[in-house]
Amino acid sequence: MKNDFKSFLAVEFSNYLQLLLSAGRSTRNHEIMLRSLDSFLLQNHTFEKCLSESIINQWLSTICGTSANKVSYIARYRGLSKYLRSINITAFEPEYPRCSYTYAPYVFSDEEWKRMIASADSLPYSDYNPESAVLFCILLRMLYGCGLRRNEALKMETRDIDLNLGVLFVRHAKNDKQRYVPMDISLTELIRAYLSIVPQREYLFVNSTSGRRYSAEWARKRMGHLLQDCGIDFERVRKYERGPCLHCFRHTFVAKAFDQLLQTPLDFADAVPFISTYLGHCDLRETDKYLQANYDFFQRDHTLITDYTRKHNIFPEVIDE
Repeated sequence: MKNDFKSFLAVEFSNYLQLLLSAGRSTRNHEIMLRSLDSFLLQNHTFEKCLSESIINQWLSTICGTSANKVSYIARYRGLSKYLRSINITAFEPEYPRCSYTYAPYVFSDEEWKRMIASADSLPYSDYNPESAVLFCILLRMLYGCGLRRNEALKMETRDIDLNLGVLFVRHAKNDKQRYVPMDISLTELIRAYLSIVPQREYLFVNSTSGRRYSAEWARKRMGHLLQDCGIDFERVRKYERGPCLHCFRHTFVAKAFDQLLQTPLDFADAVPFISTYLGHCDLRETDKYLQANYDFFQRDHTLITDYTRKHNIFPEVIDE
């Protein structure tokens, strides 16, 4: 894109993009935001070097798409407004609206988990690939008991499994946020027993026939067969509701963690950042999304974390692209 801005702030917009580039920032989405604002200013014949609250609110009302899309525009505009104020140009800075989180996960009940793990543990071994059934049992326990994302588990390297301490080091995590996650002793012993009888390997979830890591498709198909064997059907009740899948184990873990937290004397404000960090979240907005998704199940938790984030003003000023 050429920076052919035409509004009364054309020079400032171009200079702002150059500032971002010199800082090593990607400017594509910032340029899209600037072009939208530039066009709005031209169409509304605004010539005063001032971005008032009225002008910005009118511009934001023209932004189409989801509420999350509008938040992304606001995030990038807030960076621009700070720059403009630094060069003595008045620029209104809007607050972030609360996004409506439409994704509705499936939360497994305790009874469903017992049925699934019992069925998985009794899966027959294949002569073609005898390790597959055992590894799927390990995967289920990692997702349900440790709250890992599917790919975090599938990419787990054996060097990152501390069997003495019973701790996993999540090296390949979303947003490159590495972290340590404790295991239940039963999972630790299961992995110890498995690794003691297989050849040394780089990754835990390796197909012994091909020598390559198991894929997400392997896990998805295994999960589909397991749900069918356990008679776990799904009927959509709410809009955007998603049927049971591997990622729903993580939602189940979060729901249980917060429910248990509310039964302890630990102050919520002291505990919630630890849970957010444990999950590998960049900030509490990600944790809040999980609680919004589980709103019908854990409305108390959602109210608490919402109050906490607003009280402590912990939402970051800039959203990563």
